[in-house]
Amino acid sequence: MDTSRLLIAIVLSLGLIFAYQELVLKKLYPPPNHSADATPTGKPSASMDTTGANAPTSNGGTTASTAAQATSEKAALTGTSSIPEKLTEVDTNLYHAVFTNHGARLKTMQLKQYREAAAANSPWYEAVQPSADGRFPLGVIIDNGTGAPADDHALDYSTNSLAKIEIRDGQHASVIFDAQTSDGAKIEKTFTFDANRYVFEMAVNVDSPTPPASIGLSMMEPLTERGEGYYDIPALQADVQEKVVNENEKSLRKGVPPASGKIAFAGFGDRYFLNAFMPVIPAVGTLTMEYIGTDASARLLFPNTSAIKTQVYMGPKKLESLEAVSPILTKSINF
Repeated sequence: MDTSRLLIAIVLSLGLIFAYQELVLKKLYPPPNHSADATPTGKPSASMDTTGANAPTSNGGTTASTAAQATSEKAALTGTSSIPEKLTEVDTNLYHAVFTNHGARLKTMQLKQYREAAAANSPWYEAVQPSADGRFPLGVIIDNGTGAPADDHALDYSTNSLAKIEIRDGQHASVIFDAQTSDGAKIEKTFTFDANRYVFEMAVNVDSPTPPASIGLSMMEPLTERGEGYYDIPALQADVQEKVVNENEKSLRKGVPPASGKIAFAGFGDRYFLNAFMPVIPAVGTLTMEYIGTDASARLLFPNTSAIKTQVYMGPKKLESLEAVSPILTKSINF
């Protein structure tokens, strides 16, 4: 009798998971209509080369420390020269991404298998939500130990990559950005992409006359509804030292203590999609979570290192997609 009840419980659990994916996720974000124009109006063209590797082209609530917040807003790395904006497009089977050399940041990430709304002519789902002051994700932080950690959003990078890179089955490609700060530190960011995965690699190297106390990664995002038809508000999500973190705007404005230990993933997610760093080397560090202006900020700092290798997942909270990267990512789903 107990065995029969156990089997029934397993079947019901599997049914719930199947219903979540088939009836909820696919209904709200249906696959694109392939008979329609593949490039939504006003979006970057997906016409690219196939072998390229490297390009031109609300208010309310208080934080734990207003002074610390103001310092974080102003802390920025500066360079020795100003470079005009150059865009690098990366097109794969799953997404169309555009990087800017201003900060070597990800400016747009459109997921081709999902739409912004249920309408067949709706544009591809946009995974990137810039902060109110225009900061895009995938920043680098340097902490010299003499002041607030500074990030590279205002730093101009150079790149020799192709302006357009198309990656298809069996292919992969890399985009490399280089910059030098006004105090002589050289920063290199390398992004490597695969045609059939929602995860890509980000490698950071810092060569400084004075070794920094720590270097890190940053991501900012407004924790607000995306617009009409969306009934889910994102949160800062992470797994640090095998403890799940899920902080909304209210808790972040009150103040959340840093979390230290092995960082399995850290970033932002709502009910259906996730944008997150997955540190590889090093993996042990400190995650700082706060509200800066009108946006949530996730900062990962790693001491005594000059290099970081991380994976970046930007895709749906679909079990097979998450598990194909790491089963740990399934902790971001609230069943």
